[in-house]
Parts: sequence; structure tokens; C-alpha cells
Amino acid sequence: MSLITAYLAGQELGPLITAGAALNERDDRGQTCLTLASSAGDIATVSLLLLAGANKHITDHSGATAEGMAAFDMHGCGHGMGYLDAVALRIRCIIGCDGKDDPASRAAWMNAQDAEQAKHLAMA
Repeated sequence: MSLITAYLAGQELGPLITAGAALNERDDRGQTCLTLASSAGDIATVSLLLLAGANKHITDHSGATAEGMAAFDMHGCGHGMGYLDAVALRIRCIIGCDGKDDPASRAAWMNAQDAEQAKHLAMA
């Protein structure tokens, strides 16, 4: 059984990964299991797949990556960060940290994002 099929059926992915399932298999839209988990806000599966070695740079047929799918779900309406926005941000952080979901990795990623944003604002 493929990871995508197992994920969509709600089955546990660990045994399939251990058995050597293709981590970067794509569906008919070019999405991987990582992309699907990211767009669904599934933090645990995103982390599991990245730690197992899933490629976070693969794009689907529309050109979106797993991180892009998480960012797309962030609304940024100026009304404060809602639960789904916080989940999307955490997924983007986990992807940026290659699956590590610890405070030090999150802090380093957030600092890098802040520095990148400051750089872009300075150039504007």
C-alpha cells in the first residue's frame, strides 16, 4: 500500500515507512504525502515524514511545495493569529527545521524568518 493511500485512509504510516515505502510518491495532482499532510494541518505526520527523509522541495503540478501549502492556509487578516494560522506556522517551522519540532529549532527558524523579513523591509 502506498503512503498516500494509507494516509487518506487514516492508517498508521510508521510501519509502511519502516518497510521502505516510497516517501516522495506523487498522486495524480503531483502531491506527495507530505504536501497532503501539510495542507491538512497534520503536524505529527509532517514531522514523521520529514524525519524519515521526505523531500520538502517537491512541487505539485501547480508549483506548490509542502511549506507553500501550509503558508497558503495562513490568512493574516490583521485580527490576530487563529488556531489554523498557528498550526500552519508551526508546520512551516517544522518543514524549515527538517522535521525537528523542539524549542531550540523553532526559535532558530523564527529568528531566521524575522531576519529575512527585516532584510526585505530594508530594501523596500
